[in-house]
Amino acid sequence: MTTTYHHSAAFNDLAALLTGQLFLPQAADYEQVRQLWNGKVKTQPSAIARCLTVQDVIHTVRWTRSHGLPLSVRGGGHDFAGRALSEGVVIDLSQMRTVTVDPDQRTTHVQAGAMIGDLIEATTQYGLVTVTGNCTVVGMAGFTLGGGYSPLMGAYGMAADNLLSAQVVTADGQLVTANAEEHPDLLWGLRGGGGNFGVVVSLEYRLHPLTTVLSGMLIYPLGEARTVLRRLNDFMATVPDELTIQSGFIQMPEGATVLLLIPTYCGESAPGEQVIAPLRTFGTVLVDQVQSMTYNELIHQWDANAPKKGGHYYVKTQSIKGFQPEIIDALIEQGLPFSSPGSLIALHHFHGARAASVRRKLLLHCDRII
Repeated sequence: MTTTYHHSAAFNDLAALLTGQLFLPQAADYEQVRQLWNGKVKTQPSAIARCLTVQDVIHTVRWTRSHGLPLSVRGGGHDFAGRALSEGVVIDLSQMRTVTVDPDQRTTHVQAGAMIGDLIEATTQYGLVTVTGNCTVVGMAGFTLGGGYSPLMGAYGMAADNLLSAQVVTADGQLVTANAEEHPDLLWGLRGGGGNFGVVVSLEYRLHPLTTVLSGMLIYPLGEARTVLRRLNDFMATVPDELTIQSGFIQMPEGATVLLLIPTYCGESAPGEQVIAPLRTFGTVLVDQVQSMTYNELIHQWDANAPKKGGHYYVKTQSIKGFQPEIIDALIEQGLPFSSPGSLIALHHFHGARAASVRRKLLLHCDRII
């Protein structure tokens, strides 16, 4: 039977076990700690355990289970559906952000509260990267457990493909290591299977040598979208693994909706220029920002335009096989008009290193502020 707690005294014994802090609804800073990226989520947990150590996590799992309360886990807090918050106890990993790098083995160990920016700052100083998303403030653990697509997918696969091992606190409060030798079935499940296999407290990733990429926005008028996307559909069938092309529709500051392509080439710059050049012939290029930059610069440049914490967001995702005429028509129709200046349609290019397990396709995201 589930027990519901309505006063702080019930949590005194849990608070005494933690080196971190336990936040209850009556605390002055509870709402600030509770707030997720998506302000639409209003779930009020009975308690939020801000863990500082793996032992804190173990204590919280065991205590919560013994009291029959729901349990959820918060890393970066960017899951748009708000699954980081339960009405019971939340394990908050946001303070566990240590990243260590072994440049000789080309691996990195990352605590489960680390953000993408933490990982990039630590690895790029060695000329090494792993697969990350486009926003530095997204949690690396949740990103990986959901698969983790990025502008490096064609060459290096998804984040889950680069996950070598993970430390996990199981539902009965045991700490296990999942890798190719120990609990390989658990590692298989963690690589894109979501967060239901236990509480991941650290992850180990494969690193790749990379210093610069060729990337940036190409913007075309909406009136040429059909032509550009038809040509892009044919072009994507021929591109090398080193080139991944994100695309989408956004609203410019003056209110006009435009089509954008964001090619990212992670090979040598000279052949990269030749590979990307045809994109400029697909239509009238209103803005051309493609240039050589570090991977650190590539990811940080999107921070200013990333949806801000506390806004109300609605996200819908659909997989498509390519830019067929009916798909193009639907995309244009969805972009006219957008519901707000913060709305967008983002399309992610799955190919190359993902071809063995995911057929070449585009993953469509429609993000709208409501």
